[in-house]
Amino acid sequence: MEMNRFPAALWQLGFRPFFLLAGIVAVVEIGVWMGSWHGAAPVGYYPGALLHAHEILFGYTVAVVSGFLLTAVRNWTGQPTPSGVPLILLAGLWLAGRLLPWLPVPPLLTALTDLAFLPALMAALIPPLVRGNKPHHLMFVVILGVMAVANLLVHAEILGESRDTARPGVYLAAHLVLLLITLLGGRVIPLFTRNGLLRHGVRHEPRTHPLLERLTLYGLIAWIALRLQLDSGWPLVLLSVVVGVAQLARLSLWWHRAVLREPLLWILFAGYGWMGLGFLLTAAAASGWLPLSTALHAFTAGGIGAMTLGMMTRVALGHTGRELSVGRPIVAAYLLLNLAALLRVAGPLAWPEHTLLWLDLAGGCWILAFLLFLAVYAPILTHPRVDAIPPRQPAPAR
Repeated sequence: MEMNRFPAALWQLGFRPFFLLAGIVAVVEIGVWMGSWHGAAPVGYYPGALLHAHEILFGYTVAVVSGFLLTAVRNWTGQPTPSGVPLILLAGLWLAGRLLPWLPVPPLLTALTDLAFLPALMAALIPPLVRGNKPHHLMFVVILGVMAVANLLVHAEILGESRDTARPGVYLAAHLVLLLITLLGGRVIPLFTRNGLLRHGVRHEPRTHPLLERLTLYGLIAWIALRLQLDSGWPLVLLSVVVGVAQLARLSLWWHRAVLREPLLWILFAGYGWMGLGFLLTAAAASGWLPLSTALHAFTAGGIGAMTLGMMTRVALGHTGRELSVGRPIVAAYLLLNLAALLRVAGPLAWPEHTLLWLDLAGGCWILAFLLFLAVYAPILTHPRVDAIPPRQPAPAR
């Protein structure tokens, strides 16, 4: 009987397979990337560093975003999102995009398979948003559509259909994820903070300021447009400082010192803080003081890494009826991931002659963090809810 319940639970809701797959690809991709530094990795469809950039964004990050949106849209609208066979097909399409680059198939098939996933995800999200009368949430579908265009830019260069489009495609995708974090973070971090601190007996109402909210959002959109055109210059320096300060000011309005008592909260604050720091580091890089890759990895390893790991761990608990609390292994995973980001960002700046060592240490910490995540959360993601709520009934996360 238990063997029959296992696959059924896995395919009940989008966060389950996609968070599990995200954890797996986070380990495998960084392992392959580390192997490439030492000449031990096989050569596949993606050339050089493009493998790492593409798979962290369109593999790992897109998996987390997919799991979150397929789950959140059901709660926002009360309408069903893919489960069962449709969810299996959607996850299978994502997985095919990860496997085909290593198989002896025509490059065009690899590209078309990977390119098909984001439109398929959009097609899965639009009907419940329309039926649930949530047109303002269609902005997330629009962002996914632009990410699909970014992915097309990458594949077009690989296939020889364009020149010098892969790098802009990667940067566009990374910056769109920052936009998603800004939008979703502003929605969930104050809510999670208020509710989480109440469980510790602390009454705290995170604040917002309308002018700051507009400055953060529209400033970021302007920054993305400018960043795609410029690597340096005073306009990029100025706008990076403005957006970075706005992001950190926004975070400060949500803050309470009691956040440090709750790992499920401080990991989200850490991730959002890494993102704010990334804008300030971009200003420094645009001034010629440090490499642009430093700022990029503050955004990716720090901001995207910490936010996605924090969201996966919390959403999975809330949507499986479990207590919103993590044990020492996941706290260790949070610390390891932030250490990985710190080593990747600061290590090569402090001792550039040992850059390969810093990359190895950062990659090792990242892999250990996600191995801990998989060890703890694979059973949670693959087994039924611990309460009595039917799997097809929307049950908002606490």
